[in-house]
Amino acid sequence: TTETGEPSQPTGLPGLEGEVEASQPIGLPGLEGEVEASQPIGLPGLEGEVEASQPIDLPGLEGDVEASQPIGLPGLEGEVEASQPIGLPGLEGEMEASQPIGLPGLEGEVEASQPIGLPGLEGEVEASQPIGLPGLEGEGEASQPIGLPGLEGEVEASQPIGLPGLEGEVEASQPIDLPGLEGDVEASQPIGLPGLEGEVEASQPIGLPGLEGEMEASQPIGLPGLEGEVEASQPIGLPGLEGEVEASQPIGLPGLEGEGEASQPIGLPGLEGEVEASQPIGLPGLEGDVEASQPIGLPGLEGEVEASQPIGLPGLEGDVEASQPIGLPGLEGEVEASQPIGLPGLEGDVEASQPIGLPGLEGDPIGLPGLEGEVEASQPIGLPGDVEASQPIGLPGLEGEVEASQPIGLPGLEGEVEASQPIGLPGLEGDVEASQRIGLPGLEGEVEASQPIGLPGLEGEMEASQPIGLPGLEGEMEASQPIGLPGLEGEVEASQPIGLPGLEGEVEASQPIGLPGLEGEGEASQPIGLPGLEGEVEASQPIGLPGLEGDVEASQPIGLPGLEGEVEASQPIGLPGLEGDVEASQPIGLPGLEGEVEASQPIGLPGLEGDVEASQPIGLPGLEGDVEASQPIGLPGLEGDVEASQPIGLPGLEGEVEASQPIGLPGLEGEVEASQPIGLPGLEGDVEASQPIGLPGLEGEVEASQPIGLPGLEGDVEASQPIGLPGLEGDVEASQPIGLPGLEGEVEASQPIGLPGLEGEGEASQPIGLPGLEGEVEASQPIGLPGLEVDVEAYLWIIL
Repeated sequence: TTETGEPSQPTGLPGLEGEVEASQPIGLPGLEGEVEASQPIGLPGLEGEVEASQPIDLPGLEGDVEASQPIGLPGLEGEVEASQPIGLPGLEGEMEASQPIGLPGLEGEVEASQPIGLPGLEGEVEASQPIGLPGLEGEGEASQPIGLPGLEGEVEASQPIGLPGLEGEVEASQPIDLPGLEGDVEASQPIGLPGLEGEVEASQPIGLPGLEGEMEASQPIGLPGLEGEVEASQPIGLPGLEGEVEASQPIGLPGLEGEGEASQPIGLPGLEGEVEASQPIGLPGLEGDVEASQPIGLPGLEGEVEASQPIGLPGLEGDVEASQPIGLPGLEGEVEASQPIGLPGLEGDVEASQPIGLPGLEGDPIGLPGLEGEVEASQPIGLPGDVEASQPIGLPGLEGEVEASQPIGLPGLEGEVEASQPIGLPGLEGDVEASQRIGLPGLEGEVEASQPIGLPGLEGEMEASQPIGLPGLEGEMEASQPIGLPGLEGEVEASQPIGLPGLEGEVEASQPIGLPGLEGEGEASQPIGLPGLEGEVEASQPIGLPGLEGDVEASQPIGLPGLEGEVEASQPIGLPGLEGDVEASQPIGLPGLEGEVEASQPIGLPGLEGDVEASQPIGLPGLEGDVEASQPIGLPGLEGDVEASQPIGLPGLEGEVEASQPIGLPGLEGEVEASQPIGLPGLEGDVEASQPIGLPGLEGEVEASQPIGLPGLEGDVEASQPIGLPGLEGDVEASQPIGLPGLEGEVEASQPIGLPGLEGEGEASQPIGLPGLEGEVEASQPIGLPGLEVDVEAYLWIIL
């Protein structure tokens, strides 16, 4: 924090009853204090002042707005002076911000240099970063974004925190989310335990709403005040849940008064109706029913909401039927869209499958500047030429036709484009048929995908049901997920998005992959990102290993640029050219690190030539001097020292690095000591971490209490958490089932699991992380419930 006590991180504290001074964008719905930010802020229902130098979008602004940039605030009842667009629906006060802000229901002033999200802030908020602390009744001093709804005590953290209803103190170096915390909270990691009536000591983020006992967990949990049942196959975070919750995905629905059936994570604070969604949803104050297959965020929804995608429509007075997320502040009519929409001051009906914003439309009124043809789309589009899409499209210089149900952005399209999703493929020389957005510049072949794709220079065919981004694809592309593989010279068959630039072999993955320069084959069921892969690629998870000269077999995503050996990992890794030691409890990705690295948080500092001491991730390219910041920094080529309380990302680090946050420094030539998970490909030194680590080509030892993904591990591996280390050449001692493809030792697990100190039974087909589990655990997905004293039956992520 600054000498004045102002945090250098964005803050999001809903229910803030005091002031808010942050240098980061903030989103504080129901802000009852002041708000001063130099960053974009989105505070619907702002009842105070708003000073921002960034664009703001505040529908229903009832106060003043000072911006030097265009603003789109439907139903603005006051003045608007901003240098940037602002989006604060229901703003009842003034708005002075240098950045866009989104704080619905702001009743006080807002002074932040960054976007902040603090709905109902009842206390003061001094942060240079966005904070999210709904119902904050005390003070908030954090150098990181914080989210502590109902905070009744003080908040001193160097990381973002989210503790709704906190009645005690909060001292954490990591973001925390503990709604209704009635005790003390001392954690070095983010925690989310709404309604916590006991103490909370965790080294990892936790989210356990309604916790009546103590919390000692090394894993994150989020089950605020769960008063009903919880049947989910994914992690869930529902503070004050008064109804049932059946979801196959993580959910976060504070104050849920109805039922919740979703296959995806949901976050609907104050839900007064039912909730049936297959995706995560976030609809505060929902007064109607909610049926969505995607996450939705509609504060003050007075009508019904049927969407298969996340939606954000503050003050919706009509019905809402969309299969995609929608954001229509002050909607006075109906809304039927399969995609998110943003139409301020809509007084009529709206039928779109995607958000639309096409000014100057000479056909149907949408938002497409320079459109010389017709435009029939339910989404915003920006494509000069003919445009027929149900989704937003942005394809400048389209020389062919464009039929897509999603937004598309393909400059210089020389062929046809038929997609149901947004697409962005500049220089498309072939056909394009996708149901999702696609971005493939220089596509010389065909493109058939149901998802957005981004493959510049595609020279082969493209058949994918998901978005793909593979520039220079010289082979075929068949994927059901988005893919991004520039320079693919082979075939690509994946059910997930893939990103592998320069792929010279084949690519078969069910997940998105990003492997530039792949010269071998690629078979993965998960997204992979391995640029320059010269070997084969077989992974069930996304992988990102640029310059891989060996084989790659991983069940998890991996990112190891410059890997000269083999890579077999079941976990994602990102450690390009690590030449030094690595001791971190968190994942790190610092390319070109030539010095030492001691951080408890992930860091990404390319070209760091000096020391680096930070408790937070930092990205400072070309840093030539010292760096002392409580905020993340991006300084490639750091030639001086770096002292920051935030995560750092400095590739090419030539100096030392001491941070309490995860670090990502490829080419580490020095040591790395961090308490957070680290991802350093080509690690030639030792590795001591209490968190999951992804270090491809590890030539040293690895001691971690968390799941690890280290393809090509040439040393020992001792971890009490789920581990995914393909090509393990050393020993593996874990207290939980592990899924490590290419394991040369023993492995008894149907999925990677991380449950340290499990005292009960554990049956899961997916990775689980439940430290101190005293009950049973039946889940097909990963779970993280530290100190669980009850049984846990989840199909995905559960937090009880």
